[in-house]
Amino acid sequence: MAAIGYDVSGQATRIDEIGGRFDPWLLGAVVALACLGVVMVGSAAIAGGGQNVGPWYFLVRHAVYLGIGIAIALVVMRMELKQVEQYAQ
Repeated sequence: MAAIGYDVSGQATRIDEIGGRFDPWLLGAVVALACLGVVMVGSAAIAGGGQNVGPWYFLVRHAVYLGIGIAIALVVMRMELKQVEQYAQ
């Protein structure tokens, strides 16, 4: 039995035809891991910040990379499947 809103034929659908929303459990896990990572890097940066870069260097660098990753993820989520298949090997 197929779940509501899913095409069982195996054919990919256009992004505008896909109904529904994000998986709340997966989104919550991703946000929790990102927050945990920021806290861990921040606490380690204060303790190990004795290098010549300042105490907040590693936290700022981690936050910048996290922001870049989120931006790339948002762009990739909006891409059509044909574009992805075009650049795939």
